[in-house]
Amino acid sequence: AVYGLNQILNDDCDVKLNETHPTRDVLVSIVSHGHGAMLAELLRDLALPGNAERIRVVLTLNVPEDIDPRPVDLPFPLHVLSNDRPIGFAANHNRAFKIGMEQEAAPFYCVLNPDLRIPAGALQALRVCFNGAGTVGLVAPVVESPDGAVENSARPLPSPVEIALKAWAGLRWRMSIREPQAGEWYWVAGMFMLFDAAAYRAVGGFDERYFLYYEDVDVCCRLGLAGYGIKRCPAVSVVHHARRDSHRRPGYFFRHLTSALRFFLSPTYFRCRRMTKGRK
Repeated sequence: AVYGLNQILNDDCDVKLNETHPTRDVLVSIVSHGHGAMLAELLRDLALPGNAERIRVVLTLNVPEDIDPRPVDLPFPLHVLSNDRPIGFAANHNRAFKIGMEQEAAPFYCVLNPDLRIPAGALQALRVCFNGAGTVGLVAPVVESPDGAVENSARPLPSPVEIALKAWAGLRWRMSIREPQAGEWYWVAGMFMLFDAAAYRAVGGFDERYFLYYEDVDVCCRLGLAGYGIKRCPAVSVVHHARRDSHRRPGYFFRHLTSALRFFLSPTYFRCRRMTKGRK
């Protein structure tokens, strides 16, 4: 079973969504972990033409922040949730989806990291990527580092051997960035995911047994198993100011490894591996 959207909402969060607004096509979820100025910059990016039109934003403050989450008069509705205690990536975004969609349904659901910079027109262009693409459940942009290098945010299904080499041998390599060939399966990183909301709902959202890391791999696997495609849109690029906490802080590194172990021992992984081999 997938622990996700069917879970009861936490009782320790401040939920105030009483405003009414015109119909919006995209529900955006952002979770801040003390990102401060980065968060303010992202909200300003979302206010740019081609982004602000027809979106609603649910911002979750996962830890207390001494910031004004409304740095400017934004041209879209912004709803702020404040957690009394930190909860996981999956639980935060599932809750934002549940609350936002209960208030007003939208055909798209966008998950964003607060450490992104997004150019004008990005959300509009990504919505177009769904057109004429068959049964697509998820699209994502090209992700670049601040120096302009393309990050490997779209990758083939990982294997335990690859993770072991990275963890114990300290091996680092850049996998080639390319569009998948016919029949290939791949996943996109959770920093920027634009879902077809019906597809997200159909697979149960993120699996909340993952507190941090591998939620994105898992949900992409389940989308593929449910018959939904995943598409990376090369015409749209965003900039990622990554913290890389799992590389520097032992606690995050441990979470990364335990999430990897959970995924590689899950029925989802074995089913997805068989699906991938069957397409070759």
